[in-house]
Amino acid sequence: MITLTQTEMTVNDWIKTKDCPIQRDTVRHSKLALQNNLSSFSETHRSVSAAKVKGEDIYKLDGHTRSYLWSLGKLQIPNENLKVDLYIVDTIEEVKSLYKQFDSKYSVETSSDKLFGAFKSFGLIPESHLLISGGINSAIATLNKTSLSRLDIYQNIELYIEPLRLIDKRMYTSRGFPRGIISGLIATVMMNGEDSLYFWDRYASNEGLKNGKNRDSVQALTEVVDQYRAGGKTSSNAHFINDLFGKSIWCFNQAQDYFFSSYVRVYDTEKYLKLLSDKYHK
Repeated sequence: MITLTQTEMTVNDWIKTKDCPIQRDTVRHSKLALQNNLSSFSETHRSVSAAKVKGEDIYKLDGHTRSYLWSLGKLQIPNENLKVDLYIVDTIEEVKSLYKQFDSKYSVETSSDKLFGAFKSFGLIPESHLLISGGINSAIATLNKTSLSRLDIYQNIELYIEPLRLIDKRMYTSRGFPRGIISGLIATVMMNGEDSLYFWDRYASNEGLKNGKNRDSVQALTEVVDQYRAGGKTSSNAHFINDLFGKSIWCFNQAQDYFFSSYVRVYDTEKYLKLLSDKYHK
């Protein structure tokens, strides 16, 4: 059962209060807030909400951006204590549930916000350009055989978090990685572990090889993506995403020293996802 009480805190105590485990990208949002709702002082800044797990810690439910800006001295500090609506809960999952309600009420949480929060809940702060700016949400939606609008990234991230940690360490940029290719990247790392990254390192570095009319699988996949771009095919179209996903799997499965001139085929993605499911849900 969740109960609500009221209390007060100093700004310093609020700054020290733990952020919600799935809190979005506060630094990015603080820059926008200083130009909009936090551009000048208001008494409403004194009102914040938090949740306390019985016998454990208190977590912010809102006011993360204000806390960050107060800590930097970029936002005027109120003369009086903060008024805190404090929710008493039994579990950390209830804290996360309340946070989602507060965040949807007071701000527009983008797919990037949700992904950052999901990463943060597992201790992953992405550093690579690919994980920060790429279509990770769409790729995971493809792997879950659902649409982006139906994807609950908070519920689905756990299965992918370790492969994504490995990928993040490679510091790939998003160049050459439309959404279907990202699906293939994640899926092959899930299936084959870190050994799969030899192929993707070469792909990301544009190290495919050609021998006359023949080319290796890395070069073949590079040419596939170039053709899609030249044809103006959108990376947000579900058909094209799945097509690139299937072609990336087919290219990956070819021997590294195999050169061919034939067309790149589309691997049966349903079959591949079934293999992944069998591996992870034994």
